[in-house]
Amino acid sequence: MKSILDIIKPIRLTVGHSSDPSKGSCVMDVVSYINGDRDVTDHPECACPVITAFAIRINDRLADADRQKLLGYVTRIAGSRAGRDITVQRALMCAQFAKRQAAIADFVKCHAAADRATLAANSADRLADAGSAAADTADYSAARLGDADVAKYFAARAADADAHAHAASAALYAAGSGPADVHYVAAVMAHLEDMLQLTDAAPVDAPMIARAEQLVLVNASKVTA
Repeated sequence: MKSILDIIKPIRLTVGHSSDPSKGSCVMDVVSYINGDRDVTDHPECACPVITAFAIRINDRLADADRQKLLGYVTRIAGSRAGRDITVQRALMCAQFAKRQAAIADFVKCHAAADRATLAANSADRLADAGSAAADTADYSAARLGDADVAKYFAARAADADAHAHAASAALYAAGSGPADVHYVAAVMAHLEDMLQLTDAAPVDAPMIARAEQLVLVNASKVTA
């Protein structure tokens, strides 16, 4: 039996959201479609809001050839929705990612990335202030990231609504803006992989495979029409 990744290879990801796959699809539209959502959306409920925000930004920022690499992540993104602890952890990973990008940018005297790192860290800080104390998540962050400054942000759990809002903000700031060079492409793909490793891959079932095959046919119609 073919895998979903084999099936969707012909699809070309495009910039921006479209509820009509025949007019192009961003990576999150594809996730929504194969998940079986009644209305195709770039913010499907099956996906983590942190990963959604990050994936949308890098989908639109990457060059066309690099954008297609995101197809390899669709089934895992479709299964990435998790509890608030993992949502907060991913948001803080984004804050840490932004800090690393800022350090590189500072070396070449680019202040825009440093500003993004500050905004990402502030979003993560508000996340930590939104809920009750949870020392176990602080311990997790220290072990996972090895960064005491970032670890302190994990000392609290956030209410779901606040977690999603601030987590998405941290992810957007981490993804940045402007031209993407080869080093950026490698960095964002590695960061996406790190976030996805915090959850199990989505199960690939027969209905999902059928929807992937249907999406390929619909997507191809814009080429043959």
